[in-house]
Amino acid sequence: MNKSRKACNFIPNKSGKTAYGKYIHKSEIIYVTQDSNVTLSCPFESVNASLQWSGPPNFISYSDNIDVNPAVKGVGIIRGRANGEFNLIIYGFQESNEGAYQCSTLKEGKPVVHTVNVMLKIIKTKLSMSISPSTFVIEGTDVSLKCLAKSNPPPNLLKLNGPDGTVLTFNNISNEEMLLKFTISDIKSNDIGNYTCTAETTVANGTASIWLNIMM
Repeated sequence: MNKSRKACNFIPNKSGKTAYGKYIHKSEIIYVTQDSNVTLSCPFESVNASLQWSGPPNFISYSDNIDVNPAVKGVGIIRGRANGEFNLIIYGFQESNEGAYQCSTLKEGKPVVHTVNVMLKIIKTKLSMSISPSTFVIEGTDVSLKCLAKSNPPPNLLKLNGPDGTVLTFNNISNEEMLLKFTISDIKSNDIGNYTCTAETTVANGTASIWLNIMM
């Protein structure tokens, strides 16, 4: 006797619950290279209900078991080793493919969801530096230096070095956007020089420098 399969269409609300009250699995983030083919594995199997993939934009339907939504281009479904296992493949990953992907089904009559956020790796960290009030300051005043770093994957260390190479301040709380601020009080002539900001990631390091001068 064949068991009928049930569809499981459910969208999470802002609290992280589905309409059925089941909490979504904690999402993960993966970083991929541009133009690569990316396979997303679903930890669930289609048993008595269909397994569906959805994704950007706005969690539109990508597939139902092996069947791919014809309106979604550049994706496919790969069967896994286990019966009822359906994994999503994204061909030639681009910036437009970035976002959250979900696979969902019913397990023991309850909805289960797995979420993965897929982002492009930015090989070169974007760094910028600024001095306030300006790059030419008056001796005896206070000067603020700022360093901003943006990167995927996030920098694991952002540091500011003075003209003599001394580390003036650092930030090791990893985030896609990291900011450093450092104030030089009662600036003197020996503070003149090149200040360098360095961001370290698991992929590559980046640096930015700015010259501080004093008006005579």
